Amino acid sequence: MAAALVSAALLAAGGCAGEGTGEAAGPGGNGGFQDFQQIQDDIFTPRCALAGCHTAVSRAGDLDLSTAAASRLGLVQIVSSCNAKVRVEPSHTDQSYLLDKVGSGDEPCGSMMPLGAPELSRENIDLIIGWIAAGAPAAGQGNGGGAGNLNTAGTGASSSTSTSTSIPSSSSSTSSTTGTATGE
Repeated sequence: MAAALVSAALLAAGGCAGEGTGEAAGPGGNGGFQDFQQIQDDIFTPRCALAGCHTAVSRAGDLDLSTAAASRLGLVQIVSSCNAKVRVEPSHTDQSYLLDKVGSGDEPCGSMMPLGAPELSRENIDLIIGWIAAGAPAAGQGNGGGAGNLNTAGTGASSSTSTSTSIPSSSSSTSSTTGTATGE
């Protein structure tokens, strides 16, 4: 699967989408990402935090996506229970297993997500890519708030170092809409 390399510094500087750089579309090349609460409200709550899936009760794959705080604590710098890849590695889309699970990265361990439902739209995937590329800031931290102290929902200081980030292209594969979830 082809992946375009993008400098995190270019993303922070507001590079333009659609110039052949492979960046996520939207303001500043961040897929339209403005705040993590947007991802929670538009993606995790309606598509993932459903009965039998990633709720506080069911915790499929030992992952609760029912609130922004629970989602971030269960995703950012947490190793997947399905393989040894980190679920979300701030500023590193190419190292973030969440993108594999939603069809915008490598082939995932277990089932594609959301299980038994249509794949996420390119717009939704771009929002997640933008959030990760911005350093996976907590809700209320806005765009580019940095990873911060993950155990206190991102209240720590952010880093301004420039790193190279790979933003995977969209996957054209389809996933099965039946069966049980394996892995997260």
